[in-house]
Amino acid sequence: MIELNVEAGKYQKNQFTKPLPIIVYKTKQMLIPVTVLQLITEDGSYQFGFNPWAKPVDHLGIEIEEQFVTLKFSFFSTFIRVAILAYIGYWGWLEFIKT
Repeated sequence: MIELNVEAGKYQKNQFTKPLPIIVYKTKQMLIPVTVLQLITEDGSYQFGFNPWAKPVDHLGIEIEEQFVTLKFSFFSTFIRVAILAYIGYWGWLEFIKT
């Protein structure tokens, strides 16, 4: 049985009485380490993101499941990147044929 109080800004949840699935997701986004703590309760799921230098998970003192995930690009993000590369290539080609 876990007794846990969670406070984050205006959000406050006091004394969870049921065993909670607490999951920490770790990944890197553009070489920056990212940590997200997820609490699943009867009310819903709550996720808390932390700055790379903050290590609150080490100080919780309860059992936490840790998952390492990889982020994927969305279709829109991939499209924008390809469009930018195509524009840069086209601009370079125009500069090349001028000479």
